[in-house]
Amino acid sequence: MSPIDFSITNFNTLKNVTCAQVLIEYLKVEGVKYVFGVSGGTIISILEALEEAEDINFIMSKHEGSASFMADMYARVSGRIGVCLSTAGPGATNMLTGVACAQQDRVPLLAITGQPATHTMGKGAVQESSEFGVDTVGIYGQFTGFSSLISEPEVLQQLLTRALRVAQGEHKQAVHLSIPTNVSSYKFNKIDIHSDAKKYRVSHAAIDFEQIKKAATLLVNAKRPAILVGPGISSEYHREDLIHIAEMLNCPVLTTPKGKGIFPESHPLSFGVFGFAGNLCAKKYLFEEEVDLLLVISSRLGEWTTDAWNPDLFPSKYLIQIDVDSQNIGQNFPVSLGIVGDVGAAVKELFISLLRIKNQIPITSLKHIVNGKRFESLIEYKRQTGIYQEPEKMHSDAVPLKPQRLMHDLNSCLEKDAIVIADAGNSYAWTLHYLVINPPQKYYIALGFASMGHATAGVVGAALAAPQKQVIAVVGDGAVLMNGNEIHTAVEYNIPAIWLVLNDSKWGMVYHGNRAVIGKSLSSQFHPVDFVAFAEVMGATGYRVTEPGQLCEIMPQIVREKKPAVIDAIIDAEEEPPFIERVRAVLKYMKKTV
Repeated sequence: MSPIDFSITNFNTLKNVTCAQVLIEYLKVEGVKYVFGVSGGTIISILEALEEAEDINFIMSKHEGSASFMADMYARVSGRIGVCLSTAGPGATNMLTGVACAQQDRVPLLAITGQPATHTMGKGAVQESSEFGVDTVGIYGQFTGFSSLISEPEVLQQLLTRALRVAQGEHKQAVHLSIPTNVSSYKFNKIDIHSDAKKYRVSHAAIDFEQIKKAATLLVNAKRPAILVGPGISSEYHREDLIHIAEMLNCPVLTTPKGKGIFPESHPLSFGVFGFAGNLCAKKYLFEEEVDLLLVISSRLGEWTTDAWNPDLFPSKYLIQIDVDSQNIGQNFPVSLGIVGDVGAAVKELFISLLRIKNQIPITSLKHIVNGKRFESLIEYKRQTGIYQEPEKMHSDAVPLKPQRLMHDLNSCLEKDAIVIADAGNSYAWTLHYLVINPPQKYYIALGFASMGHATAGVVGAALAAPQKQVIAVVGDGAVLMNGNEIHTAVEYNIPAIWLVLNDSKWGMVYHGNRAVIGKSLSSQFHPVDFVAFAEVMGATGYRVTEPGQLCEIMPQIVREKKPAVIDAIIDAEEEPPFIERVRAVLKYMKKTV
């Protein structure tokens, strides 16, 4: 048998191409379909390469910060790396916030910024972004997992493939490349590039099977277990494995805010969201009941998830934590058992281990699991405790419209595979607490950095990633005033994104938070805005909702028309969102640490 010559496997030879064209070819290899950004002089060669590319489209946003939000959301929904592009100087600094959001939430994102030519460095070039000016490589180094200047054409492939590996490794990250104009425009006579991403980056899914077996044994023998799930399970098959685990154990499942919808919330064993704006039975079960084993899947147990690291969360016997990143395990709570590896694969193996145990152990030894009493007691507990803070307001006919009722109406008109994105502020709270998300529906929340305007701009990227689905951003009026200019971007490219604006003429979270902390509101109100007119000026269709039930009347038409649409929902500004407990928890924690 002849030996295989690996040196010529999966390479493409390109002739008379610029560095910019090589960059675009690598994005094609990665399956990237869109690059989000704002044009500028230092990236003209990259823009030319994008214009020539048939498989990648450039979406020009109205602000570089919005471009990074769009790239972030495109990555979350599509499962591919998101890419954003800006010119040097202020273009690069504008893009930072969205890059930080991606880094904090473990989203793979490549930020590309321009740079004046290398031979002008240190001479005071306009918008110089080298170490002699505003050092964007250094700045991005504080916000990303990798940031580098491509100082000469010969290192382009080396640094680009390194950035792509870092961004899409075990710990997904944001990365940054700064490309000077003379480098991006440099033309190679001939260059060999990879044609298969697997040749320069591989996935790591190793799991300690012995630890999985130990976890399964502990779960089977636990008297009162609970499962807390974060956002790490992306495969529908692995979500089914999680459902089978819960049903096999008759075990309640709670999700973190970012994990909302990973487990179907209409399932009898779903106790809803735990943590910020969490559901009542979820909080009470973990804080007040004698949980002897808590299995945490894909969560580092940060502030938003634990009501400021409330020690009552800790189970009486065992805490098991599964995460792709070893640094997240035991970070805030000591663990009895830590399992590092691909989260979906670990859940699958846990299900298999539980099946083996069930088949080996006599039924009489598993009475507390299989005889149904545990299931019945959980259902009764859920019924008596309740799920919602103020369930009666979900059916209120009052005007001004109760936000609780608006969420109930939104639930009624969500399609079976709808995508809901919540923006920072009260939009977080109302959607987390009152929406019911069932796969294949999906819910996204950029909670790590919690930037306002993320969903307002990001919904454009999400809608491009899922063009056939109903994609809705639930946003506050303040967030729209920050990034609502991207409604025009959706109009320009005919992207059927939907904005549901919670219009209360306030920075709602600040308003209610101030009142909870100091008894009065500080600088949290602003002049009312007509968002129907706002939408129409941008070229979108605007709708106004002032009464219960109106949302359900207009949504079918919006979905049918498949055009950008803004729904201006006038809500009762005095309704206290279900996050005030978190404010009190944070204050309590701060007093302990002062």
